[in-house]
Amino acid sequence: MTAAGMNSSQAYLDEEKAWNDVAALMKELVSNTEAYDDHLQAEIDQGNALKDSLSNEKQSLHSRAQQISSTINAQIEAETAAFESESNELATQIRTVQSMEQTLEQETKRFAHLTAEQTNIQQSIDTYKSEASDEVNAIDEIEISHMKQLKRNRRAISMYAQMTNIKWDYSQTDVLAGEVSLPKTFEHRRFCVEKDLGDVEIAERIWGIIEG
Repeated sequence: MTAAGMNSSQAYLDEEKAWNDVAALMKELVSNTEAYDDHLQAEIDQGNALKDSLSNEKQSLHSRAQQISSTINAQIEAETAAFESESNELATQIRTVQSMEQTLEQETKRFAHLTAEQTNIQQSIDTYKSEASDEVNAIDEIEISHMKQLKRNRRAISMYAQMTNIKWDYSQTDVLAGEVSLPKTFEHRRFCVEKDLGDVEIAERIWGIIEG
């Protein structure tokens, strides 16, 4: 083999080796690329799964948040209604207490007024009792005097009746009526006296008729 042929063969071998190296490198690169693609796809799938999981978790959290919000709103409404009811009841009780206090104040003033009136009335009663006692004593004295005078008049009338022969007219039921004889003139005189008069007045009237 000539030197030129040897050189040509060597060049061919070198070129073939170079191509083989390039092919091996390309094969390794393709293998690495496929492995990277598989890894990248796995990460993408994992990311999508995580995204779906996060979306589901977000929906779950949103649903739970709505439930919690609804529960809280319901509790707030219930507490608000209860507070309004208690406030209304408290306002009613306050008005009732104010009315009772006003009534108590009025009754206290009324009681003080009645107490003052009772004191005045009691003082007046004591005064009237004292005055009435004096009047009763005076009336008793007058009555005693009238009774004494009545007894004297009755005795005198009895004596004059015996002397003048008083005749009673019992047919007159509404009045005391009759006839007396006057001893000085020996005449008869009729008389009529109301029954509703007292004994003293009746005796005095008959006595006046007898004496002329």
